[in-house]
Parts: sequence; C-alpha cells; structure tokens
Amino acid sequence: EPTFDKAETRPPKQFLSVWPYIQSLLRESMQKRQKVKAEGGDISYQEIFGKLGEKAQFLLTFNPKSETEFSEDLTVTEITKSIFSFLGSDLDIEKIKESLESKNQSCFALVQAFSSFSDFFKRLRYTRGKVNLLKQLSWTFIDESPFDFMKRLEGASSFIKEEVREAWEDLFEFLALTLESLNPLLAGSPEEVEKKMTLCLAILTTWNLKIEDPQKIQFVSRIKLFPILQGILNQFGNESSSLG
Repeated sequence: EPTFDKAETRPPKQFLSVWPYIQSLLRESMQKRQKVKAEGGDISYQEIFGKLGEKAQFLLTFNPKSETEFSEDLTVTEITKSIFSFLGSDLDIEKIKESLESKNQSCFALVQAFSSFSDFFKRLRYTRGKVNLLKQLSWTFIDESPFDFMKRLEGASSFIKEEVREAWEDLFEFLALTLESLNPLLAGSPEEVEKKMTLCLAILTTWNLKIEDPQKIQFVSRIKLFPILQGILNQFGNESSSLG
C-alpha cells in the first residue's frame, strides 16, 4: 500500500497564512453576486474572478520591496490585509492605471526640466536672465524644501522616481558648483561684485535646507555645500574685520 508523508502533503506555511483571507474573499465574491441578482441584475463568477485576476496582475507590475524597505510600523499581517482589501474592492483598475500614467508623465517632464536647466543657464549671458531663471526654480519649491518635493511623486514607478532624484541631484550639484565659482565674492569692480552678489542670493533662494535623514546629509556632504557657504560667510567676516 502507498504511504504518504504528512510533511510532503501539508500546504506550505505561506499558503496557510493567507488562506483565511482567500476564504473571506471568496465569501465576499459570492455575496456580491447574490446582491446583484437580488437587484435584478446578473453577473457570473467568471466575471467576478476575472476582475480579481486583473487586480492581482496589476499588483504584480510593481517592484516588490525588500524587508528592510518596509516601514517598521507595518507588519506582514497588515500588508497582507491591505492586499486582499484591494483585491476585494470595487476600485476601477483602468482609472488607477490612467492616474499612474499621468504621474509618470509628470515625472518625465521633471527629469527633462531638471536636466535641461544647467544647459539653459550656461547659455544665458546676462545676470538678470540667470536670476529670473533661478526664481522660476525657487517657485517650484515655494511651499516646501527641495529635499521634500519627492513626496509629490508618490504613486510613480520606483524606476522613474530614481530618474527624477538623479536629475534633481545633478541640478543642485551644478548650482553648488556655480555658487563656488563666484568666489572670491567681494573681489573685482563694484559692478562685478554687485552681479556676483545678485546671482549668489538668487542661488541661495533655491535652497530651503531641511536635512533630516542620512541620504540628504550624504548628498550635501558630497557636493561640499557647507564648505562653500562657509567660504562665502568668511569673506564677509574678513571684510568686517578689515573695516573695524
């Protein structure tokens, strides 16, 4: 007689952990069909489960996060509940896709804008034009720190958000280097000093520093922003000392 190993026939632990949610989803699907029929309509199980499959396929289009990327406040159980809640919802997947596509297009536009800024800036001959361009940039972040504008990209794909972040870092590294190139700030004719001071202040208005996490500190350290700012402040200190 054939013998069976209980360890081999027992479903995987991961399956057993989500089985209660699957049962709940099946019950909700049956209740949904009964409700539609009670209201005089008709909907097949094939149609109901077809929509469930579409939602599941939609979730699979997202890159999974590693365990270290999940918030410490979220448990596996809470994440599982959220997934099955989404699967059982009446959300319109096509509208969600349209919204995400619109978000991705906005991100692509930001990448293009950030990437072309430095080239456009270099082509401007006059200080006034450069200052006006910097004002446009500062208005982009009028209600938030440049570091925090990435929050606006929530919902976009991780790949596109990374593209935006890299373009943003390249842009602000360029601004830091431009700021450094103005040194010595107080050297030259009065007209030259005025132009450099005007441009310096315009660049500084684009920075609304709010450093809270290691990634931001690492970026600021890499572009040597604080030493650049310190060099500018030292010039004013030396100027005051010479006047005293």
